Amino acid sequence: FYSESFTLNSNSVVQLISYVGEDTISGSGFFVVQPEEYIVTSLYCIIPNNKKYTHENITRIIVHISPENKTYECTCIGVDYYNGIALLKFIKSKHYNHYIKWGRGNNTNVGEHIFTMNKIIDENIVPFSNGIITHTHYQPNSNIPETLLLSINQGTLSCGQPVFNTTSQVIGMITQQRNTMINICINSSILLNSIKKMHTYHIKSPEKITPVKFYMLGIKYEQVTFSDIVDTGYEIINGIKITSIFKNSNLKKTLKVNDII
Repeated sequence: FYSESFTLNSNSVVQLISYVGEDTISGSGFFVVQPEEYIVTSLYCIIPNNKKYTHENITRIIVHISPENKTYECTCIGVDYYNGIALLKFIKSKHYNHYIKWGRGNNTNVGEHIFTMNKIIDENIVPFSNGIITHTHYQPNSNIPETLLLSINQGTLSCGQPVFNTTSQVIGMITQQRNTMINICINSSILLNSIKKMHTYHIKSPEKITPVKFYMLGIKYEQVTFSDIVDTGYEIINGIKITSIFKNSNLKKTLKVNDII
């Protein structure tokens, strides 16, 4: 099964090389046709995951398409710093026949079989991996985006590689937590929502990149732990505990620190 799946989807995955300041970094990406013909990748395939550089420091992005064994230049048209997502397009218009199909990443199940692939040449990176989903909506605190947890060694994965379900639909993408080297999997529903925002910004202002902004609730929070359950006496299975409330938050009158919701 996985051999057939690899063959079916391999041509939609590409290798990326980005030149940023004095750094050169590489990663994977994949072709999409919705909302338009773009290349989707991790933000940290095109800029280093540190505070030294931003998207404004990118000087050149090269994409290598393995079936053609050719390279093309791309430009970045959108970035999402919170979820670690970037959107690229060819500098010279190019039509491509191989592209991924979107799945519903917010509708996955624990135990569901998945596979993922990349086009990175690195002895520590595995080109093809398979496993299962172990958690569907993992978010330990509000500083980290909601992720899928996978039964795959994260150290063997590269940023920007798509994660497929058994019907060869993309249900996630590997990226990293900001300012860390920890790989995470963003589900495809979050991914597609972010891409649509980048696309809209690009249509309105094609001459500049407007980073995606997400409206916050005005609070910071973390997942409820076992000790929280003991302290409250309630049989809480899922929930979040408020760790701080912003000064101007509209929720300041109704919530307080350590409240569990």
